[in-house]
Amino acid sequence: MGDHKTVLVLGGGVGGLVAANRLRKLLSARHRVVLIDRERQAVFQPSLLWVAVGDRTPEAIQRPLAMLVRKGVEIRIGTVEKLDAETRTVRVEGQDLVGDALIVALGADLAPETIPGLADGGHNLYTLGGATAFRDELAALTSGRVAVLTASPAYKCPAAPYEAAMLIAGALRRRGIRDRVQIDLYSAEAGPMLVTGPQLSAGVRGIVESKGIAYHPEHQVTKVDVAARRLIFAHGATADFDLLVRAAAPGAGGRTRCRTPQRERLGGRRPPHVRNSCRRRLRHRRRHRDPARNGEATPESGRLCARGSRGRRPQHRQRVDGTRGAPYVQR
Repeated sequence: MGDHKTVLVLGGGVGGLVAANRLRKLLSARHRVVLIDRERQAVFQPSLLWVAVGDRTPEAIQRPLAMLVRKGVEIRIGTVEKLDAETRTVRVEGQDLVGDALIVALGADLAPETIPGLADGGHNLYTLGGATAFRDELAALTSGRVAVLTASPAYKCPAAPYEAAMLIAGALRRRGIRDRVQIDLYSAEAGPMLVTGPQLSAGVRGIVESKGIAYHPEHQVTKVDVAARRLIFAHGATADFDLLVRAAAPGAGGRTRCRTPQRERLGGRRPPHVRNSCRRRLRHRRRHRDPARNGEATPESGRLCARGSRGRRPQHRQRVDGTRGAPYVQR
């Protein structure tokens, strides 16, 4: 970079914070690093599940954004309303900011309003308010049915609904009322965490069911009857509940209006920095699918490869069934 360049980092989550702090460490002091987020408090979202069952307090999982950035990182509080990737211009609360480089780490918005009754019929585990509201209702529950719901086949954090269901079971067990509360996990997908492959998916399902949790795959909810406390699914089945928590909801994508060359004209090419990033990901996926190109053996999962000539110590990884496998290293 030349003199006096500005990098705009959009989003103050884990990704945005790491990027801003890393850039501040690497870049000269004459360059600006500006972190933009709509909240002054940074919430560590992976811990929201523990808040929901009372194992963490809201204060323990959040810090002021200013405490988490390195000295020299500028913070701008406001909502990103518009983004022009071609000119690297960002509109924040009606004011246009121009950078020499952009890092977009805004995350994804959820759209529970796309399913009638979903927004009002249950609690959202992806927000601090939803997790604390569910915690209070769970503490008052003495018997009945708790439903954990994924409202779409694709959602962020594939492990969240399954981890949430098991944490709820553990909380009820500690209170001595587990036998009086039925826990049902309704999933729109065909199996748990299918992105990890069939073997691990089957293993996760076995662990969930071993906790006494009823797992119902391929249950796509189409409506939540709030008054009757009833879930209505696409194939016609229904299910009653006393307490509903949604660990996933349909995604609306980012609400930021984004203008890029490929949006402006059909068939337009991506900017060079985007094309290069796509090429790197494609090369990685090809190596991932065909480790034989690197002279390495691969187990059935295709996710782990036998130790080659990289000089790394082999790791004995425990299989889902509890047995220990041959030494593999994570690719």
